[in-house]
Amino acid sequence: MERYPSINISAILLASGESRRMGRDKLMLTYQGATLLERTLALLDSIPFHQRLLVTTPARLAQITVSPGWQVIENRRPQLGQSESLRLGVAAADGDAY
Repeated sequence: MERYPSINISAILLASGESRRMGRDKLMLTYQGATLLERTLALLDSIPFHQRLLVTTPARLAQITVSPGWQVIENRRPQLGQSESLRLGVAAADGDAY
């Protein structure tokens, strides 16, 4: 028996936030030797999604290594808020659900 059924779900990881309230980039905080973003990417790698989409800024992308199997979508307008990241991710998704 499979641990997860085979389904066509696109995972969309929104990682374009500016962390204004926190005052520093919370996704780049280190926990147990890896950034929170890297830990999240690794966790999602362990689930057999149909498609994996990372929506992030060019500056943040320059700071991390993304494993093969991820489609990176650069959000060049993060100041527009989370809805812009979601719009970009949904537009690129080709699964049956996300």
